[in-house]
Amino acid sequence: MTDFVEVIATGLQSILVDSGRSGYQHLGITTGGPADRRSCLWANWLCNNQNIAASIEVIGCGFSLKAHSYCEVAITGAATQITINGLSYSPWRSFALDAGDSLTINKADNGLRSYVAIQQGFRVPETFGSCTTVTRDRLGGLTQDGQPLKQGDRIAFYSQTHAIHPVTAKIAPLEAQRNAIVDPYSELTLRLIEGYQIDDFTPTALKQFYLNQYVVSPDSSRMATKLTGNPIKAPNKPMLSEGITRGAVQIPQQGLPIIMLDDRQTVGGYFKVGSVLSIDCDLLSQATPGCRVTFSPIDIHTAHNLVNLAEVKHANLFTQINFN
Repeated sequence: MTDFVEVIATGLQSILVDSGRSGYQHLGITTGGPADRRSCLWANWLCNNQNIAASIEVIGCGFSLKAHSYCEVAITGAATQITINGLSYSPWRSFALDAGDSLTINKADNGLRSYVAIQQGFRVPETFGSCTTVTRDRLGGLTQDGQPLKQGDRIAFYSQTHAIHPVTAKIAPLEAQRNAIVDPYSELTLRLIEGYQIDDFTPTALKQFYLNQYVVSPDSSRMATKLTGNPIKAPNKPMLSEGITRGAVQIPQQGLPIIMLDDRQTVGGYFKVGSVLSIDCDLLSQATPGCRVTFSPIDIHTAHNLVNLAEVKHANLFTQINFN
């Protein structure tokens, strides 16, 4: 291996992700993938990757890597300050690293998760068509057994040359527009598409659900965001377990919502009020414990329009990208 980066420090936790492991839920294999897909996609765009290639998802700050040959990387997500060889830079832009350069995420004040992408993606093995790490399923990652990255790991990448961007300033010329950047927030309104089980809840329970202000629990993870607050009455009747989607809002018998995310189990046996809009799941994945959460119902047509509008907005922002 000649072209690789070495993990110097992992921060709270760092894992390899890509677009996810789709098409295997019937085998009990969840999709995984970046918790904040929009930020991960932007990191890849800034590396001239059209889609989400193998990247690194970092929780909190403290992650550090050392390049062992020339490469171009980009940092997005919650990161608010990075250093290269001790010099500070703003994230949400790409950087050219020479052999021996060290990059560290020093601050991540805009949420929970940051993303490190590299031109053409990291060159890592795949399991079921993806390198995405799912620790609960023991799948993916550098050693294909679901383990997070650890200090000293060497992650290969495809050979790059100086020909694409000059390295003289140590800064490659791509920078995201301000409107694309994740902002910190302490309150979040999640748009919800009600599901077919909505009629199993009493009108009183649903009214309470929409009026309640919940709080993100510290006991949240890539599998699900758990909420605390005033419980509502869950339906008290048996139901068969069924397939479950990203964003599904389960109400277990204790009455507090659980919002399923990328590393969710593939089936669930709790009643669901509906599913959170996919683009709001990206925001939720950056919500820190203590963030206040409310729900607002929308219909399926509005949901499709909102998702399409978001796609157009970010595509337009990408065309206006700053070339320094």
